[in-house]
Amino acid sequence: MSLLSGTDLLAVSAKTQLALPAFDVAGGNVDMLHAIGQELAACRACAFLASTPSSIRDYYGYAHFVTAIREMAGFYDVQVAAHLDHASDVGEISAAIEAGCTSVLVDGSSLPFERNIELTKATVQKAHQAGVSVEGELGVIGGKEDECVAETSQLPTLAQALEFAETTGIDFFAPAIGTAHGFYKSEPRLDWSLARGLASSCTVPLVLHGGTGLESDVVTQLIHLNFRKINYATGVRAAFVGGLKNCLINTSETIKPQAVLRSGRESVGRFVRQTLQLVMRH
Repeated sequence: MSLLSGTDLLAVSAKTQLALPAFDVAGGNVDMLHAIGQELAACRACAFLASTPSSIRDYYGYAHFVTAIREMAGFYDVQVAAHLDHASDVGEISAAIEAGCTSVLVDGSSLPFERNIELTKATVQKAHQAGVSVEGELGVIGGKEDECVAETSQLPTLAQALEFAETTGIDFFAPAIGTAHGFYKSEPRLDWSLARGLASSCTVPLVLHGGTGLESDVVTQLIHLNFRKINYATGVRAAFVGGLKNCLINTSETIKPQAVLRSGRESVGRFVRQTLQLVMRH
């Protein structure tokens, strides 16, 4: 099974899914991948499988990341995109594309507005030549996820967001609307006016970062406002590690790695199953 770009994945999933989930797979962790693949196959669903540059480097590198995703997709006969998340370094983006990633997020959100546009446009030109879809980000999404650390969110204006989406040529647009990376310590304050303005005026599919912990009705509302990609990193990671911990605590005498890893895999499967219920057409 070949990997698809984000654009192609959105097209093939349109009849069965309201949106595409993006699951963090920790650099290509095999147990997480099989847990996700099994659930995607059961629901006949598509998804982005994502990791940040540091996660990929800390595991086995870009070649493993792409190969592991491709092999899993073939094993379960599912359609997915191999997505590089939150990359701001041109070298990292080039390495990901050369290794076979089919989707990248060029994250220039920490840069001045015009510089973000320049970086994003240059990435679009390079990636599109290789058939790779590009997600761009504007505004600062609060919280912490690997390279992304921000105390508070900084939201763009609607005018800035529309200019960014229209001039960069991106395939997916991740605007900061008040969500955050990591676990929510309090109820997020979303800018519904900005979200609705984008829904009515922006033709580029929108991306929601910080999906973990949002109430299901909030996610549903945002999906109906043209958010077509919903990111889940913290939830997948927490499910896997929680499953491992639970097994080690309750079966402390086991020394068989497969037993421990199975517990993490099953925990990820439950999280993915619940998530897919939100994005599938019923």
